[in-house]
Amino acid sequence: MKNLSTFALHDVTLQIEGTIKVSDDINRWKDQVGGVKEAMFYFEDCEGVHFSGHGTVDGQGLKWWREVYVRTDFRPHLFKFHEVRDISFQHMLILNSPSWSIDFKDCRDVVVHDMTIFIDSAVTRGRNGSEHDSVMYPLNTDGIDISAFNVTIYNMNITNYDDAIVPKPCRSTWR
Repeated sequence: MKNLSTFALHDVTLQIEGTIKVSDDINRWKDQVGGVKEAMFYFEDCEGVHFSGHGTVDGQGLKWWREVYVRTDFRPHLFKFHEVRDISFQHMLILNSPSWSIDFKDCRDVVVHDMTIFIDSAVTRGRNGSEHDSVMYPLNTDGIDISAFNVTIYNMNITNYDDAIVPKPCRSTWR
C-alpha cells in the first residue's frame, strides 16, 4: 500500500485484523516538488474516525532510517490527523514507522488506548548480524505527537528512539 489520504470523512471505523505493510519504495513517495506526502495515512477535516482490531500497521521504516544517514530526511509520519474531531485508536500494533507514528495536529476529542508502538532497532542489524556492517538508530521516531483538546491516552506500550508521547500547543480557535 502506498498511502491513504482522505478529507471530510465522517463516522467510519477501520478494523484491522491482519497486517498492513506500507510501501518502502522511497522514490514513489516523492512528489513533484521533491518532498513527500505528510503521512502514509493522512486524515483532514474528518469526524468520527475510529481504528480498532488486533492487527498490525507496519511502516517498514528500515529503508527510511538508512536514507536519513546517507541523504536527506524527508520521511513521512505513519498516521497524521489534521483538524479531526472524535478519533480513537485501540488494540493495534504500530510497527517501524519511518518517522513519527501518530501525529494529531489541531484535533479534538482523542482517545488512544491498549496499543503498542514498537520501533524494532534489531532490523537495522540484519539477520544473524550478517546483513549490515553497522548499527544505526531510527532517529526521531516519536510515538505520539499530540496537539489537541480533550485527549485521553492510557495503557500504552511504546518502544522507540525519541519521545514516547509529546504534548504540543493546539490552535486556540478550534471550531
